[in-house]
Amino acid sequence: MACGRWKFLKRSSRPGRCAGVSMVEVVVAIVVLAVVILGSVAFMATGHIGVDRAAQKRAATQVAAERLERGRANGYTALANANGTVVYNGITYTWTLTVTTVQADPADAASTYKQAEVSVTWPGAPAAVVVRTAVTP
Repeated sequence: MACGRWKFLKRSSRPGRCAGVSMVEVVVAIVVLAVVILGSVAFMATGHIGVDRAAQKRAATQVAAERLERGRANGYTALANANGTVVYNGITYTWTLTVTTVQADPADAASTYKQAEVSVTWPGAPAAVVVRTAVTP
């Protein structure tokens, strides 16, 4: 039988009283809710860190691609080792362009080309971003 207008409550064993929720049950429910909320906040913070790292890696890849294109635009003979820094979104990216002359066929002098490699690092980077290309005369 229902207890007053609250149909989900049962009659207490004591006359004239309705059974309710004990204080222990309320405390346990609050603790469970707090654990779930704290877990969600930690999960979102971890996700935010991952998104930031992905954005930094994307920016480093853009810096590397831009440096390679600038080197190629200068021409085959002017392509040489270089280094520098670029600030993007408040983060300093350090880049290094390494140029190596390669001869594909030792018997053929015309088979010479340059291999250009740009390595980009930044503070807190787990590893450098490296982009390579071959440039022919």
